[in-house]
Amino acid sequence: MEKNIIFIVLMSALIVSCNNETFTAKENGDGYFINIEGFQDSKDILSRNYWDSDENEKLRFFWEDSFGDMKSFVFDNESSLDFIDGRKYSDAKITADKEVRNKCNIQLVSGLASDFKDGYTIWSISPVKEENIESEKEVSLSLPEYFVYDISQKNITEHLRDFIYLSGTGVVSEGRSVINFDVLPSILRFRIINKENETLSINSIGFSGPFNNKGIATYNITGNNVSYDYYSEMGSYDIRVNCSKTVSADANKDVVLYALTFPTKMSDEDITLNIDCNYGQFMATTSYSNIFNNDGFKSNTYYTLSIPVSRQKIEIENIEVSDFIIGDNSTIMFDK
Repeated sequence: MEKNIIFIVLMSALIVSCNNETFTAKENGDGYFINIEGFQDSKDILSRNYWDSDENEKLRFFWEDSFGDMKSFVFDNESSLDFIDGRKYSDAKITADKEVRNKCNIQLVSGLASDFKDGYTIWSISPVKEENIESEKEVSLSLPEYFVYDISQKNITEHLRDFIYLSGTGVVSEGRSVINFDVLPSILRFRIINKENETLSINSIGFSGPFNNKGIATYNITGNNVSYDYYSEMGSYDIRVNCSKTVSADANKDVVLYALTFPTKMSDEDITLNIDCNYGQFMATTSYSNIFNNDGFKSNTYYTLSIPVSRQKIEIENIEVSDFIIGDNSTIMFDK
């Protein structure tokens, strides 16, 4: 038997959406498959997905090819369904459109053991390794101890892509299913401004506080939705970028480094900024509410933290969020 299913992949909010693609579900000796018709025949397996910035420094989402990074689950109204290999999920192959880089094509690797019926829900999440699958309904999420930026990497956020978690669900109805992928982490952009008439060389920068670096994504059958619980493994998290080689900002110029955290509710907790550079090692502590005019970091939102640096002090000022609404301005002084 054969059944056609339209499986549309969309990105939400700040992220440029993947365009609609057509899937075909077919039964054969290996079960039922959903294939996305793609535009890309490249045999190169690159990596997951990432952001890049345009000339106005507004982040745009791009896909890259991957095999097995995304996992897809299928649920009826009572339980998760089996794939032909006995697992409760299938690996997925993502193929990016190399011309229109926000487009992607997805193909499930394993066949479903039964036909795709109206009312079934498909949950896809990426990037996920097998050891992150806690059960047929739960996937664990984790951020690294620190991010490593390499000046030779091909784009400004390549060092983040192993941790740009995406998750979305879609319900099969009349041969169609729409999946809205959400970007789960928050993005922090450090803009380090050199205030001296010489070159600033940066080794690392960190922003520590009770930020969340762990999470659990849970599919809820009764509500046909996914809930996300985020927490801090040690009670605090240092949102840190280490540079594999020093990153330089010319005299009176700036340089931008990116990091991630999970959504975190914040109010007046202490937070600490530290930077290691050729001008010295600086550290400054203040209250979260002295810098940000919001109640914490949210998913799929990026925040810009501008940090003027001189040989005598660092400052924190000009906090911006994704739509470039300027938050409270605050200056933190550190005199050597």
